[in-house]
Amino acid sequence: MRVLVLWSIAAAAIAQQCPICGEGFLVGNPDAILPINGQAAPCGFIQEQTDLGNAPCDFIQSIPNLFETCECFAPPTTCSVCGEGKEVGAPDAIFDFPGEDPFPCGVLEEAGANGTIPIAQCRFLEFVELFVETCECQLVGSESIPPVTAPPADPSVAPVLPSSAPSQ
Repeated sequence: MRVLVLWSIAAAAIAQQCPICGEGFLVGNPDAILPINGQAAPCGFIQEQTDLGNAPCDFIQSIPNLFETCECFAPPTTCSVCGEGKEVGAPDAIFDFPGEDPFPCGVLEEAGANGTIPIAQCRFLEFVELFVETCECQLVGSESIPPVTAPPADPSVAPVLPSSAPSQ
């Protein structure tokens, strides 16, 4: 494959790991094709080669339109604990996950929104049925609906029992 030969030649320079999108950015479209010296290679392949140290940073940085073509993006550092487009409907409810300290749902929502909860753990919560039910996750902007309870029975009213009518 001619691309491998190209990489071998480029790697003859001082090789170092170099994220193709730059520090702190990720490749959004690994299948996008970049033209390199008259040849073509997918962004994902180029990233793999840089991860292996086979392509020096100055060579990578010389590829035109790399950032746009590979759809580079900064990964999110915050998240909604209920999932995208959802929010906690019961902020005062206490979520008590086995083995962890209990927290009010609103505190967990705020921690996700400000990046205090690591992103992987934050996204995990939206799949925990106990969390979703306890914290009443709902679409953003929905009105919280209080739980429906049966009205208390009035103890002053005696039950009405059918009586036998006197025969005539």
